[in-house]
Amino acid sequence: MTKIIHILPHNIEDFMAGDYHNFDHHLVRFLVKVNQFQQQGHPQAVLQQELWVVSKKLKKIEEIQHEKGFQVKLFPISLKLPLPLEISFPLMRAVWQQAKQTGIIWHLHSYYLWMNDFLSLILAIKKRPFLVHFRGGGFSNSARGFLYSLFHHLIGLRFSLGLAKLAFIQNQDEIKRVRQWRLANPSKIIYFPNSIPLSEIKPKQNFSFPKEQGLKTIIAGRIAKITRRKENLQILQMILADYPSFYLAIIGLKEKNPELEELKNTFPERFILAPWLNKKELLEKMRQADLLLYITEREGSPMGLIEAQSQGLPVISFDTEGVRDIIKNDFNGYLVNNIQELPIKIRELLGNPQKLRMFSQNAVENIKKNFIDEKYFPKLIDVYLNK
Repeated sequence: MTKIIHILPHNIEDFMAGDYHNFDHHLVRFLVKVNQFQQQGHPQAVLQQELWVVSKKLKKIEEIQHEKGFQVKLFPISLKLPLPLEISFPLMRAVWQQAKQTGIIWHLHSYYLWMNDFLSLILAIKKRPFLVHFRGGGFSNSARGFLYSLFHHLIGLRFSLGLAKLAFIQNQDEIKRVRQWRLANPSKIIYFPNSIPLSEIKPKQNFSFPKEQGLKTIIAGRIAKITRRKENLQILQMILADYPSFYLAIIGLKEKNPELEELKNTFPERFILAPWLNKKELLEKMRQADLLLYITEREGSPMGLIEAQSQGLPVISFDTEGVRDIIKNDFNGYLVNNIQELPIKIRELLGNPQKLRMFSQNAVENIKKNFIDEKYFPKLIDVYLNK
């Protein structure tokens, strides 16, 4: 039996749906996929998986059995600072104690988090090999965030990536940066983007546009980035005012926004605000739409784009790392440099429905070729089993 301990050194409550026994999170889906591909490729092997995460609500360590069949350990936060720093001394103690044992595969799942660097040092001191799954999305644009990112690249990542047995990295821009900064041996780097099962791909059969229904558009993912900037809302208002056949739904709102509510009152028939949807509901909305707008300045490997493209949904997004792996300009969507370019691209698609259909077909083929579980998870299982 091989035991794998997956660690996410970030509070789970901000990113989960459901209670602790059945919560949905990308790492839950990751562990489920590991089980699935292990049973398919190596049914004789036995993998025991645990997920260790940090909790901002619990005051003591709790261990639960997730409905998907693996154990989850929740460790309370001991210290929280404004920077991406949530320290859990109980988690560090547990890693130190468990690292005495042999036969454990340590898989650290990290963004730009100092906690991961501390855990890497502990495992290195204990001479235990570990894997790092780095989900970073580039440098922050804010002054405070940029200084933190700079520190992390100069010092922190040299522990977590440099000391790791293997580094799974989500996008090609991040790989390029890691190589340029010499943060890890190139032979240890493995490209491992987000992906979906081949069975989830459903090519779009038809578009509502250019019929009377108009161009049905969705904004989903990184909603806060879009809706908190006045300039973004002004551009969306201008598009709605200038193009009567443009319909827009913003999906995933967690709190009320007076400016969005005002926009809804101005265009009640063509502007929709919707709360967070589960994956099944969101995919259904994507199948009903014609276009996805994904307006964010930085990303790791956005699952929302992969899911949208798997349903044949063309995308307009900022030309930024992570996104560039998925969207090829004028092939399966448009990449823009700023929000002012958005109305230009909308006008082009409104006047060229054939291009919209071409983008849709290319989107599906790109996902089949580059972003399916079947391409990446069998290789991960081989790493776990030393094949």
